[in-house]
Amino acid sequence: MSHLSNNIYLNKKERLGLFTLLFILFISIVIPYFIYRPSRNITSLTADYNKIDSTSEKNKNSDPTTSRTELQKTEVLHTKSNVQNIIVDPNTMTAEEARKIGISEKTQLTIQKYLQTGARFKKIEDLKKIYGISPSKYNQIKKHFKISEKTNSKPITPAMIKNNDRSIQRIEINSATQSDLEQLPGIGAKLAFRILRYKESLNGFVSINQLREIYHLEDSVFNKIKDLISCTPLITKLKVNSSDIDELNAHPYINYNEAKFIVNYRRQHEKIYSLKELAETKIFSTDWLVKIAPYLNFD
Repeated sequence: MSHLSNNIYLNKKERLGLFTLLFILFISIVIPYFIYRPSRNITSLTADYNKIDSTSEKNKNSDPTTSRTELQKTEVLHTKSNVQNIIVDPNTMTAEEARKIGISEKTQLTIQKYLQTGARFKKIEDLKKIYGISPSKYNQIKKHFKISEKTNSKPITPAMIKNNDRSIQRIEINSATQSDLEQLPGIGAKLAFRILRYKESLNGFVSINQLREIYHLEDSVFNKIKDLISCTPLITKLKVNSSDIDELNAHPYINYNEAKFIVNYRRQHEKIYSLKELAETKIFSTDWLVKIAPYLNFD
């Protein structure tokens, strides 16, 4: 064996040729394995081909424009169906609901401003008052509106109270809403709004007689409603020893000079202990002290 190995000798060129031959042989064996992987069976391939061929033939014979149009028609019909089902109260309608039933953004803003004045839609025909809702537009959208029973309830009358009508209750003015107040005889949207605004500035009513202080609420109107309302005092008191001039002056019963005197007096004496102490200054009238007393907190 050693004799054989001694007689076999390959020079550098021959060795390179041998290595090249072996490499080519390796490539020719390995590469086909990766290129020609086992394929799916003939039945499966035939089924896939038939499916593709059938789909291609179908697409070839159909009009893509027609398919797209049919899809759009379906979407439009679905949207119209949803819009037909929308019923809203114009007094509580949202911007999104208005848009869906065909009211423009500008007209919706006009409606919001109308409601912010304290006005209310008592019947659907009141929508005709709104600038931007033409007769034709009104006819188009009126089917989408329904006034809630609370908004459309009948006004309370003194006769109903006198006859002990159990269908109504006296309206409590500290918790009454705009709609509640508008049920009272002689109280329209503007007066109802003024009542609510005055209640807020007072921090609550302590007596129904305070309604007499409201601008444009005539005695004749007050006499009509006094038996139809009640007052449960529910007020927020002013903190005399910590409120500044502006906070005191914001109350309807305290003018600027009175607020300034209270603050200066408090600074000089460190604290005001009671209404009696204010009375002893001789600055305030007895009537004023009686009227403001429920609204002051001396803690």
